[in-house]
This record gives sequence, structure tokens and C-alpha cells, in this order.
Amino acid sequence: MRYLQYGGLPAVYLSEHPEEELNAYVHTYLREEVQAESLIRKIPAFTRFLEVAASSSGQMLNFSEIASDTGVPISTIRQYYHVLEDTFIGFMVPGWTKSVKRKAIAKAKFYLFDVGVKHTLANIANISPKTDLFGQAFEHFIAMEIRAWLDYRRINKSLSYWCSTHGA
Repeated sequence: MRYLQYGGLPAVYLSEHPEEELNAYVHTYLREEVQAESLIRKIPAFTRFLEVAASSSGQMLNFSEIASDTGVPISTIRQYYHVLEDTFIGFMVPGWTKSVKRKAIAKAKFYLFDVGVKHTLANIANISPKTDLFGQAFEHFIAMEIRAWLDYRRINKSLSYWCSTHGA
């Protein structure tokens, strides 16, 4: 439960005040580091994007919807996601499309590198068992663990997911 709520950053996980550690990390490192690298010029738009990206982390990406929610052009949204990947703040999981029998959805999902950072950026204060948020946090955790396992084992395969056009 602690990992699903606060994530796995050692300084956060072991802290007596994990909320404070996460807030400091999100506000100091994420925003200022990306700005210091001169990767993003319009910080207020990027800040709005980060909140929306965190809220939709682990869900199928809809660039049009995210652009509408943030007031940022779709081309900029795509660039922002590339910046998050390039700075290892998150990773894409493409849809599996090589199925012969059933048509699958090809939209990618995006996961932030830590579930606690996701919750802090999305202003999620509490994860209760048997809720959608708990299920999303657990899926996020599993995606990170599988990705880590592939890396540790040096298995050069990409992670993907499968979803039918009916949502299964």
C-alpha cells in the first residue's frame, strides 16, 4: 500500500513525511530541471501539461483531448511527451497490433517513472483499496516492474499492451 501511494523513490519511501518529500521533488526537480535544461520555454503550459499527463498516466493516450485540456497545440503535446521520455521522467508503452485473430487498439499508453510522482503531480492524496485509482496504481506498478525486469535481464524486447476494440 505504501508503494502504491508514495512510489519507490528511496528518499520518499523511507521518509516519515513522504508527502513533503514528493512535493519537494516534484516542485524542485521536475519543473526546475526541465527548465534548466532549456527543454521547455513556456513553463506555465508545461506545468498544466504535467498535471494532465499525470492524471492520464497509464491510460490510452489521446493527444487531442490532452491538447484541449491544457490549451496547448497537439504538436507541442507530442514534443512534451518526447521531453519526458528523453529525460527519463516517463516511458511509452505501445499497443500490441500484431494479432491476426482480433483487431486491437493501437494507441500507446504513457507511464511516469514513479507512481508516487504521478499521484503528486495529479493531486491524488489517497489511494483506497477496491477503487479505480487503486487498480490504476497497481497497473502502473506492474508496468514499471516488468520494464525493470526486462532491463535487469538485458532482454531487448519492448513492453506493449493489448486491448480489443471493445475494451477487453
